[in-house]
Amino acid sequence: MRTSHVFSCLLPFLMIACEKNPMDAIDSHGAAPFLQSASVSPTSVDLDAMSTTGSSYQITVLLGAVVNDAQGATDIAAVSYVLWGPGNDTPVSRGTLTVASSVPATGTVTCTGTVVFPVTRSQTGTYRIEISATDNAGRTSSRVSTALAVIKGRSAPVISLPGARTLAASGTDSTLYGMTITASDSNGLGEISLVTVKPSGTRNTSAVTMFDDGLPSHGDALAGDGIYSTRMWLAPLTSIQEVVFEYQAFDKRGQQSNVVHRQASNDPPHFVRLSIPATIQHPSSGTTFVSFFATVADNNGLDDIDSVYFRNLSSATPTSLLMYDDGDLVVHGDSVAHDATYSRIVSIDASTATGIRQFQFSVTDRAGARADTVRNITIN
Repeated sequence: MRTSHVFSCLLPFLMIACEKNPMDAIDSHGAAPFLQSASVSPTSVDLDAMSTTGSSYQITVLLGAVVNDAQGATDIAAVSYVLWGPGNDTPVSRGTLTVASSVPATGTVTCTGTVVFPVTRSQTGTYRIEISATDNAGRTSSRVSTALAVIKGRSAPVISLPGARTLAASGTDSTLYGMTITASDSNGLGEISLVTVKPSGTRNTSAVTMFDDGLPSHGDALAGDGIYSTRMWLAPLTSIQEVVFEYQAFDKRGQQSNVVHRQASNDPPHFVRLSIPATIQHPSSGTTFVSFFATVADNNGLDDIDSVYFRNLSSATPTSLLMYDDGDLVVHGDSVAHDATYSRIVSIDASTATGIRQFQFSVTDRAGARADTVRNITIN
Protein backbone atom coordinates (compact mmCIF):
# COMPACT_ATOMS: atom_id res chain seq x y z
CA MET A 1 0.00 0.00 0.00
CA ARG A 2 1.22 3.52 -0.81
CA THR A 3 1.07 6.05 1.94
CA SER A 4 3.20 8.89 0.67
CA HIS A 5 4.97 10.16 -2.38
CA VAL A 6 8.16 12.19 -2.15
CA PHE A 7 9.41 13.82 -5.30
CA SER A 8 12.92 15.23 -4.90
CA CYS A 9 14.73 14.35 -8.09
CA LEU A 10 15.05 16.22 -11.34
CA LEU A 11 14.19 14.09 -14.34
CA PRO A 12 14.55 14.94 -18.03
CA PHE A 13 11.89 17.22 -19.48
CA LEU A 14 8.72 15.44 -20.53
CA MET A 15 5.42 16.59 -21.96
CA ILE A 16 2.74 14.60 -20.23
CA ALA A 17 -0.87 13.88 -20.91
CA CYS A 18 -3.82 11.89 -19.68
CA GLU A 19 -7.57 12.09 -19.42
CA LYS A 20 -9.45 11.32 -16.26
CA ASN A 21 -11.42 8.20 -17.00
CA PRO A 22 -14.06 6.97 -14.54
CA MET A 23 -13.36 3.47 -15.83
CA ASP A 24 -9.67 3.59 -14.80
CA ALA A 25 -10.32 0.89 -12.21
CA ILE A 26 -11.15 -2.23 -14.19
CA ASP A 27 -14.41 -3.82 -13.05
CA SER A 28 -13.67 -7.39 -12.05
CA HIS A 29 -16.77 -7.99 -9.91
CA GLY A 30 -17.00 -11.62 -9.00
CA ALA A 31 -13.33 -12.32 -9.67
CA ALA A 32 -11.11 -14.40 -7.42
CA PRO A 33 -8.55 -12.63 -5.22
CA PHE A 34 -5.29 -11.65 -6.92
CA LEU A 35 -2.08 -12.57 -5.07
CA GLN A 36 0.25 -9.72 -6.02
CA SER A 37 3.39 -11.00 -4.32
CA ALA A 38 4.78 -13.53 -1.85
CA SER A 39 7.98 -13.41 0.14
CA VAL A 40 10.02 -15.35 2.67
CA SER A 41 12.60 -13.85 5.02
CA PRO A 42 15.34 -14.88 5.19
CA THR A 43 15.62 -16.49 1.76
CA SER A 44 18.57 -18.64 2.82
CA VAL A 45 19.45 -20.41 6.08
CA ASP A 46 22.94 -21.82 6.77
CA LEU A 47 22.79 -24.71 9.26
CA ASP A 48 26.47 -24.22 10.08
CA ALA A 49 25.57 -20.80 11.53
CA MET A 50 22.97 -22.32 13.90
CA SER A 51 22.92 -24.41 17.05
CA THR A 52 21.13 -27.75 17.13
CA THR A 53 18.15 -28.62 19.29
CA GLY A 54 18.78 -32.28 19.92
CA SER A 55 19.49 -33.85 16.53
CA SER A 56 17.72 -31.15 14.50
CA TYR A 57 17.81 -27.45 13.74
CA GLN A 58 14.78 -25.22 14.30
CA ILE A 59 14.21 -23.04 11.24
CA THR A 60 12.17 -19.86 11.70
CA VAL A 61 11.09 -17.77 8.70
CA LEU A 62 8.66 -14.91 8.15
CA LEU A 63 6.20 -15.23 5.28
CA GLY A 64 4.54 -12.26 3.63
CA ALA A 65 1.88 -11.76 0.98
CA VAL A 66 0.14 -8.82 -0.67
CA VAL A 67 -3.41 -9.68 -1.79
CA ASN A 68 -5.90 -7.68 -3.82
CA ASP A 69 -9.62 -8.38 -4.03
CA ALA A 70 -11.82 -6.36 -6.38
CA GLN A 71 -14.78 -6.79 -3.99
CA GLY A 72 -12.86 -5.14 -1.15
CA ALA A 73 -10.35 -6.17 1.48
CA THR A 74 -13.04 -7.63 3.77
CA ASP A 75 -13.87 -10.17 1.06
CA ILE A 76 -10.53 -11.95 1.64
CA ALA A 77 -11.41 -14.96 3.81
CA ALA A 78 -8.01 -16.62 4.18
CA VAL A 79 -4.45 -16.58 2.91
CA SER A 80 -2.87 -20.03 3.17
CA TYR A 81 0.61 -21.46 2.74
CA VAL A 82 2.07 -24.91 2.12
CA LEU A 83 5.76 -25.60 2.77
CA TRP A 84 7.31 -28.39 0.69
CA GLY A 85 10.69 -29.96 1.34
CA PRO A 86 13.28 -30.73 -1.37
CA GLY A 87 11.88 -33.53 -3.52
CA ASN A 88 9.07 -34.35 -1.05
CA ASP A 89 5.45 -35.06 -1.97
CA THR A 90 4.29 -34.54 1.62
CA PRO A 91 4.09 -30.98 3.01
CA VAL A 92 6.50 -30.10 5.80
CA SER A 93 4.07 -27.51 7.16
CA ARG A 94 0.84 -25.81 6.24
CA GLY A 95 -1.24 -23.04 7.76
CA THR A 96 -2.65 -19.55 7.30
CA LEU A 97 -1.18 -16.07 7.39
CA THR A 98 -2.53 -13.24 9.53
CA VAL A 99 -4.29 -10.40 7.72
CA ALA A 100 -3.14 -6.95 8.81
CA SER A 101 -5.22 -5.78 11.79
CA SER A 102 -6.01 -2.47 10.10
CA VAL A 103 -7.89 -3.38 6.92
CA PRO A 104 -7.81 -0.54 4.35
CA ALA A 105 -10.77 0.73 2.38
CA THR A 106 -9.19 -0.54 -0.82
CA GLY A 107 -9.05 -4.18 -1.83
CA THR A 108 -5.34 -4.61 -1.05
CA VAL A 109 -4.08 -6.07 2.24
CA THR A 110 -0.76 -7.28 3.57
CA CYS A 111 -0.58 -10.63 5.36
CA THR A 112 2.25 -12.10 7.43
CA GLY A 113 3.00 -15.29 9.30
CA THR A 114 5.84 -17.02 11.14
CA VAL A 115 6.69 -20.62 10.27
CA VAL A 116 8.88 -22.79 12.51
CA PHE A 117 9.96 -26.27 11.41
CA PRO A 118 12.79 -28.70 12.22
CA VAL A 119 15.39 -30.03 9.77
CA THR A 120 18.36 -32.36 10.07
CA ARG A 121 21.70 -31.97 8.27
CA SER A 122 20.53 -34.48 5.67
CA GLN A 123 17.48 -32.34 4.80
CA THR A 124 19.26 -29.42 3.13
CA GLY A 125 18.14 -28.13 -0.26
CA THR A 126 15.57 -25.74 -1.65
CA TYR A 127 12.24 -25.62 0.18
CA ARG A 128 9.21 -24.31 -1.74
CA ILE A 129 6.50 -22.21 -0.15
CA GLU A 130 3.22 -21.94 -2.05
CA ILE A 131 0.80 -19.18 -1.00
CA SER A 132 -2.79 -18.65 -2.18
CA ALA A 133 -5.77 -16.53 -1.16
CA THR A 134 -9.47 -17.44 -0.86
CA ASP A 135 -12.44 -15.08 -0.75
CA ASN A 136 -15.74 -15.39 1.09
CA ALA A 137 -17.35 -17.07 -1.93
CA GLY A 138 -14.69 -19.78 -1.97
CA ARG A 139 -12.86 -18.47 -5.04
CA THR A 140 -9.12 -19.15 -4.85
CA SER A 141 -6.31 -17.13 -6.40
CA SER A 142 -3.47 -18.64 -8.38
CA ARG A 143 -0.66 -19.99 -6.22
CA VAL A 144 2.54 -17.97 -5.97
CA SER A 145 5.73 -19.78 -4.99
CA THR A 146 8.80 -18.50 -3.23
CA ALA A 147 11.95 -20.40 -2.32
CA LEU A 148 13.93 -20.94 0.89
CA ALA A 149 17.43 -22.38 0.55
CA VAL A 150 18.57 -24.49 3.54
CA ILE A 151 22.32 -25.02 3.16
CA LYS A 152 25.40 -26.35 4.90
CA GLY A 153 28.16 -23.79 4.52
CA ARG A 154 27.56 -23.03 0.83
CA SER A 155 24.26 -22.31 -0.84
CA ALA A 156 22.67 -23.92 -3.87
CA PRO A 157 21.86 -21.78 -6.91
CA VAL A 158 18.50 -20.02 -6.99
CA ILE A 159 16.52 -19.47 -10.20
CA SER A 160 13.48 -17.31 -10.95
CA LEU A 161 11.68 -15.26 -13.64
CA PRO A 162 11.28 -17.92 -16.35
CA GLY A 163 10.59 -16.73 -19.89
CA ALA A 164 9.24 -18.64 -22.91
CA ARG A 165 8.74 -16.59 -26.06
CA THR A 166 7.54 -17.80 -29.46
CA LEU A 167 10.12 -16.92 -32.14
CA ALA A 168 8.97 -18.73 -35.31
CA ALA A 169 6.80 -21.58 -36.57
CA SER A 170 7.64 -24.37 -39.00
CA GLY A 171 4.58 -25.71 -40.75
CA THR A 172 1.76 -26.55 -38.35
CA ASP A 173 3.43 -28.83 -35.80
CA SER A 174 6.67 -27.19 -34.61
CA THR A 175 7.39 -23.85 -32.95
CA LEU A 176 10.73 -22.23 -32.14
CA TYR A 177 10.84 -20.91 -28.58
CA GLY A 178 13.30 -18.55 -26.94
CA MET A 179 13.82 -19.63 -23.33
CA THR A 180 15.27 -17.52 -20.49
CA ILE A 181 15.76 -17.93 -16.73
CA THR A 182 17.48 -15.75 -14.12
CA ALA A 183 20.00 -17.63 -11.95
CA SER A 184 22.10 -16.54 -8.98
CA ASP A 185 24.46 -18.07 -6.44
CA SER A 186 25.63 -16.57 -3.16
CA ASN A 187 29.18 -17.58 -4.13
CA GLY A 188 28.97 -15.84 -7.53
CA LEU A 189 27.82 -16.78 -11.03
CA GLY A 190 31.13 -18.60 -11.58
CA GLU A 191 29.91 -21.24 -9.13
CA ILE A 192 27.04 -22.20 -11.46
CA SER A 193 28.09 -25.11 -13.67
CA LEU A 194 24.88 -25.92 -15.56
CA VAL A 195 21.42 -24.49 -16.23
CA THR A 196 18.85 -26.57 -18.11
CA VAL A 197 15.30 -26.44 -19.37
CA LYS A 198 13.29 -29.60 -20.08
CA PRO A 199 9.92 -29.66 -21.85
CA SER A 200 7.11 -32.11 -21.13
CA GLY A 201 4.13 -32.87 -23.35
CA THR A 202 6.35 -32.76 -26.48
CA ARG A 203 7.88 -35.31 -28.81
CA ASN A 204 11.36 -34.60 -27.50
CA THR A 205 11.58 -34.25 -23.71
CA SER A 206 15.37 -34.05 -23.37
CA ALA A 207 16.88 -31.36 -21.13
CA VAL A 208 18.53 -28.54 -23.10
CA THR A 209 21.53 -26.55 -21.82
CA MET A 210 21.06 -22.80 -21.33
CA PHE A 211 23.80 -20.19 -21.73
CA ASP A 212 24.87 -16.82 -20.34
CA ASP A 213 27.49 -16.17 -23.03
CA GLY A 214 25.96 -13.33 -25.06
CA LEU A 215 25.86 -15.43 -28.28
CA PRO A 216 22.92 -14.70 -30.62
CA SER A 217 22.85 -18.39 -31.60
CA HIS A 218 21.82 -19.15 -28.02
CA GLY A 219 19.41 -16.20 -27.89
CA ASP A 220 21.44 -14.62 -25.10
CA ALA A 221 21.58 -10.83 -25.06
CA LEU A 222 24.41 -10.10 -22.60
CA ALA A 223 27.17 -12.34 -21.24
CA GLY A 224 27.54 -12.56 -17.47
CA ASP A 225 24.25 -10.87 -16.51
CA GLY A 226 22.80 -13.94 -14.79
CA ILE A 227 20.10 -14.42 -17.44
CA TYR A 228 20.54 -17.81 -19.12
CA SER A 229 19.05 -18.38 -22.57
CA THR A 230 18.55 -20.99 -25.26
CA ARG A 231 16.40 -21.74 -28.30
CA MET A 232 14.47 -24.94 -28.96
CA TRP A 233 12.01 -26.31 -31.49
CA LEU A 234 8.90 -27.83 -29.90
CA ALA A 235 6.34 -30.23 -31.35
CA PRO A 236 3.47 -30.79 -28.85
CA LEU A 237 2.05 -34.30 -28.50
CA THR A 238 -1.48 -32.89 -28.19
CA SER A 239 -1.78 -29.10 -27.81
CA ILE A 240 0.48 -26.26 -26.69
CA GLN A 241 -1.71 -25.91 -23.58
CA GLU A 242 -0.28 -29.23 -22.35
CA VAL A 243 3.38 -28.24 -22.74
CA VAL A 244 5.26 -27.30 -19.54
CA PHE A 245 8.89 -26.22 -19.21
CA GLU A 246 11.01 -27.26 -16.21
CA TYR A 247 14.06 -25.13 -15.34
CA GLN A 248 16.89 -26.08 -12.98
CA ALA A 249 20.46 -25.03 -12.18
CA PHE A 250 23.43 -26.89 -10.67
CA ASP A 251 26.59 -25.62 -9.01
CA LYS A 252 30.13 -27.03 -9.16
CA ARG A 253 29.51 -29.09 -6.02
CA GLY A 254 26.46 -30.74 -7.58
CA GLN A 255 23.93 -28.84 -5.48
CA GLN A 256 20.61 -28.38 -7.25
CA SER A 257 18.60 -25.19 -7.35
CA ASN A 258 14.90 -24.87 -6.85
CA VAL A 259 12.85 -26.19 -9.77
CA VAL A 260 10.78 -23.63 -11.69
CA HIS A 261 7.93 -24.52 -14.04
CA ARG A 262 6.29 -22.46 -16.73
CA GLN A 263 3.54 -23.32 -19.21
CA ALA A 264 4.18 -22.80 -22.90
CA SER A 265 0.70 -21.34 -23.28
CA ASN A 266 0.47 -17.79 -22.06
CA ASP A 267 -2.10 -15.41 -20.59
CA PRO A 268 -1.40 -11.80 -21.56
CA PRO A 269 -0.85 -9.16 -18.88
CA HIS A 270 -3.38 -6.42 -18.26
CA PHE A 271 -3.80 -3.12 -16.47
CA VAL A 272 -5.76 -3.16 -13.21
CA ARG A 273 -5.63 0.56 -12.50
CA LEU A 274 -4.00 3.76 -13.72
CA SER A 275 -3.52 6.63 -11.28
CA ILE A 276 -2.76 9.64 -13.46
CA PRO A 277 -3.91 13.26 -13.10
CA ALA A 278 -6.47 14.56 -15.57
CA THR A 279 -4.90 18.01 -15.58
CA ILE A 280 -1.55 19.55 -14.64
CA GLN A 281 -1.08 23.21 -13.88
CA HIS A 282 1.64 24.67 -16.09
CA PRO A 283 4.22 26.43 -13.85
CA SER A 284 5.11 30.04 -14.65
CA SER A 285 8.63 29.31 -13.44
CA GLY A 286 10.57 26.44 -11.96
CA THR A 287 9.49 22.80 -12.24
CA THR A 288 6.41 20.81 -11.23
CA PHE A 289 6.88 17.12 -10.41
CA VAL A 290 4.08 14.64 -11.06
CA SER A 291 3.95 10.88 -10.46
CA PHE A 292 2.27 8.31 -12.68
CA PHE A 293 1.18 4.96 -11.18
CA ALA A 294 0.10 1.84 -13.08
CA THR A 295 -1.07 -1.35 -11.32
CA VAL A 296 -0.79 -4.45 -13.51
CA ALA A 297 -1.62 -8.15 -13.26
CA ASP A 298 -0.82 -11.38 -15.07
CA ASN A 299 -2.53 -14.75 -14.57
CA ASN A 300 0.88 -16.39 -14.99
CA GLY A 301 2.10 -14.52 -11.91
CA LEU A 302 3.67 -11.16 -11.17
CA ASP A 303 7.11 -12.54 -12.04
CA ASP A 304 5.88 -12.89 -15.63
CA ILE A 305 5.73 -9.10 -16.03
CA ASP A 306 8.68 -8.04 -18.17
CA SER A 307 8.20 -4.26 -18.33
CA VAL A 308 5.75 -1.40 -17.89
CA TYR A 309 6.31 1.82 -19.82
CA PHE A 310 4.61 4.76 -21.51
CA ARG A 311 5.13 6.94 -24.60
CA ASN A 312 4.11 10.51 -25.33
CA LEU A 313 2.21 10.00 -28.58
CA SER A 314 1.88 13.80 -28.95
CA SER A 315 5.64 14.11 -29.29
CA ALA A 316 7.24 14.33 -32.72
CA THR A 317 9.56 11.46 -31.63
CA PRO A 318 7.74 9.30 -29.04
CA THR A 319 10.15 7.59 -26.65
CA SER A 320 9.38 4.63 -24.36
CA LEU A 321 9.92 5.55 -20.70
CA LEU A 322 10.13 2.70 -18.19
CA MET A 323 8.08 2.63 -15.01
CA TYR A 324 9.49 0.95 -11.90
CA ASP A 325 8.34 -1.33 -9.09
CA ASP A 326 11.61 -1.20 -7.15
CA GLY A 327 10.70 0.67 -3.97
CA ASP A 328 12.90 3.66 -4.91
CA LEU A 329 10.74 6.51 -3.63
CA VAL A 330 13.19 9.32 -4.32
CA VAL A 331 14.17 8.53 -7.91
CA HIS A 332 11.11 6.72 -9.25
CA GLY A 333 8.34 7.66 -6.80
CA ASP A 334 7.79 3.98 -5.92
CA SER A 335 7.18 3.38 -2.21
CA VAL A 336 6.79 -0.44 -2.12
CA ALA A 337 8.85 -2.85 -4.19
CA HIS A 338 7.23 -5.78 -6.00
CA ASP A 339 3.62 -4.84 -5.20
CA ALA A 340 2.51 -4.78 -8.88
CA THR A 341 2.23 -0.97 -8.93
CA TYR A 342 4.78 0.65 -11.23
CA SER A 343 5.76 4.30 -10.84
CA ARG A 344 7.51 7.14 -12.64
CA ILE A 345 8.14 10.76 -11.68
CA VAL A 346 7.81 13.23 -14.56
CA SER A 347 8.52 16.94 -14.67
CA ILE A 348 6.77 19.93 -16.19
CA ASP A 349 8.61 23.25 -16.45
CA ALA A 350 7.93 26.72 -17.86
CA SER A 351 8.96 25.67 -21.38
CA THR A 352 6.35 22.89 -21.58
CA ALA A 353 3.61 23.70 -24.08
CA THR A 354 0.04 23.79 -22.80
CA GLY A 355 -2.75 21.72 -24.31
CA ILE A 356 -3.79 18.06 -24.46
CA ARG A 357 -1.05 15.44 -24.55
CA GLN A 358 -1.87 11.84 -25.44
CA PHE A 359 0.00 8.98 -23.78
CA GLN A 360 0.06 5.25 -24.44
CA PHE A 361 0.75 2.99 -21.46
CA SER A 362 1.98 -0.56 -22.17
CA VAL A 363 2.72 -3.70 -20.15
CA THR A 364 4.57 -6.70 -21.62
CA ASP A 365 5.19 -10.16 -20.25
CA ARG A 366 8.06 -12.61 -20.68
CA ALA A 367 6.28 -14.36 -23.53
CA GLY A 368 6.09 -11.12 -25.51
CA ALA A 369 2.37 -10.51 -24.97
CA ARG A 370 1.41 -6.85 -24.50
CA ALA A 371 -1.54 -4.77 -23.36
CA ASP A 372 -1.95 -1.05 -24.18
CA THR A 373 -4.19 1.74 -23.00
CA VAL A 374 -4.25 5.42 -24.01
CA ARG A 375 -4.89 8.36 -21.69
CA ASN A 376 -4.87 12.15 -22.10
CA ILE A 377 -3.63 14.89 -19.78
CA THR A 378 -4.49 18.54 -20.19
CA ILE A 379 -1.69 20.96 -19.32
CA ASN A 380 -3.25 24.30 -18.43
